[in-house]
Amino acid sequence: MRRLLLREHAGLCCHAVEQFVIAANRFGKTELERFNRERMADRHFLNVAAGREELLEIFKRQVVTGIDAERKLIASLRQTRYRREHSLFVIEGTRGVLDTLGVFPTAMLVATPAWLDANASRLESLTAPLLTASERDMARMSLQKTPQGVLAVCHIPAVEGDFHPDPRNLVIALDCIQDPGNLGTIIRLADWFGVSTILASTDTADVYNPKVVQSTMGALARVEVRYVDLPAELRRLAGAGMPVYGTFLDGSDIYCSTLTEGGVVVMGNEGNGISPEVERCVSSRLLIPSFPPGRQKVESLNVATATAIVLSEFRRRALPGT
Repeated sequence: MRRLLLREHAGLCCHAVEQFVIAANRFGKTELERFNRERMADRHFLNVAAGREELLEIFKRQVVTGIDAERKLIASLRQTRYRREHSLFVIEGTRGVLDTLGVFPTAMLVATPAWLDANASRLESLTAPLLTASERDMARMSLQKTPQGVLAVCHIPAVEGDFHPDPRNLVIALDCIQDPGNLGTIIRLADWFGVSTILASTDTADVYNPKVVQSTMGALARVEVRYVDLPAELRRLAGAGMPVYGTFLDGSDIYCSTLTEGGVVVMGNEGNGISPEVERCVSSRLLIPSFPPGRQKVESLNVATATAIVLSEFRRRALPGT
């Protein structure tokens, strides 16, 4: 980390050094004191600055403030109301952060010195403030059981305009999916099966919930989730000629049904399935059969598991020779 900072700021005047310390030196106290001791022994560095006493004062101010303000902001973003108020959300973990850099506008990136040492070369395009945090501070900010040493605070992008899908592509429609883990997994499945857009009812879980973001494993960077009046949107798409599929216990066996290359696949609530209003918009009712037929079984499949089976069958049909 020290090499990274010095490389970026070597040869700067006193004012620039001060700005460098204030902007980049949000260390935990232990790291900051170590950096202080090492830099005080570096005569060349001191010659760049105005002098030892001024630099000491800069360090002293930063030790007091630390990253308390940022930590409080990040903690508040666990709640929907503050995510909406600030229009910000948090991405945690190496894979999630690196996959989404450049996709979502980044407000700040917070990492431990060890993580930065290992990944500095992958941050060349980063223009947002880069803050360092101690392992202790990172653990206090993280929702992960084992923090990976990095998180990014990103701006929630605005979703504008009507949705105009390619009729040859699949679209997923989610009717009141409540569990963040299920929503995150469905987004990940959409990415795997090449579905770029998900339509979600307004009572579906918040896609920027930290548990959802973590479950997507970076797929959120490639899949757009649009919150809509779902029955109205489905009627509009059906009127434009798109078939609307839904899974029901009294539907037709998906493995024996005619499936089109494109269309809308509706997945219902974990406990109640597809709501009556949305059901009226469905043009093709599908069933995922259990095996062997007639055997006593569980009442239904997990919605994310059902989504995987349905998408897999649609994509299998689209393979050459099938």
